[in-house]
Amino acid sequence: MADSDFLNEFVVEAREHLENGEACLLRLIGDPTDHEAVQACFRTVHTLKGLAGFLSLERVQAVAHAAEQVLDRLRTEPTPCTPAQGDALLLTITRLRELVDGLESGAPPPEDDRELIALLEATNHASGRTAPEKDPYQPSPGASQRQEATSRRFRNQGPQAAPRTPVIVAAPSTPVMTAAPVVTAPSDAAQGMSIDTILGELIGMAADDLMGITRVLMDLDGLAGAWPQGARTLLMAMKGLGDRMLEGKLGAEGLAQILAHAERLPAAVAGEG
Repeated sequence: MADSDFLNEFVVEAREHLENGEACLLRLIGDPTDHEAVQACFRTVHTLKGLAGFLSLERVQAVAHAAEQVLDRLRTEPTPCTPAQGDALLLTITRLRELVDGLESGAPPPEDDRELIALLEATNHASGRTAPEKDPYQPSPGASQRQEATSRRFRNQGPQAAPRTPVIVAAPSTPVMTAAPVVTAPSDAAQGMSIDTILGELIGMAADDLMGITRVLMDLDGLAGAWPQGARTLLMAMKGLGDRMLEGKLGAEGLAQILAHAERLPAAVAGEG
């Protein structure tokens, strides 16, 4: 796949994730105790962060990571979303849209993202929670100019451009599992669990936790009997990616693709996609 194809695919997927993220965030603002909305919002920004890392898009990755920290605290601590957190997260959706639009146009927004990142961090301080570890993001010199140049290079590549394998930033190596135990049935713990709960486990896994990823996929498979065809097709694609990870043919990029499918799975199960 040519570089321009990678960028075009990212822009399309990112816009879909942001639309879904805004919808679940508005649900959360309407009901600050809606745990499923928190989980859905978290999956959205986590997936977007992973996709941005896949293409080394520094600004998108850093902003999504800061929002992910806020949502991770909301999903792991029994406290409602505060108005300040809701406002900061809505601003994050807006900034991420601007960054994605900038990738397509070649003119990323010139604003420094550190102010927004600091605002997201401050909402956790103001909520009375333990202060999170400070986000280490410092924009590289000329980050906006580099993103503009990268976008322009992607867009100018013709269909005959040589395929390029994108670099996975800080991706753990995936060992070939030649004698690993095979998970062939849902776990007992999955009985009675919701899709959001099971997907929440998947989000926290590392790419080298192959048995954990396989177990979660099998847990989902145990729920899939009455799902619509579209949802079963999505799950089949996720399981296929998991199989390729077990064979050592995919690493962190395989998990990023599984998470991209997982973000759409709840809507597909509900018959909305």
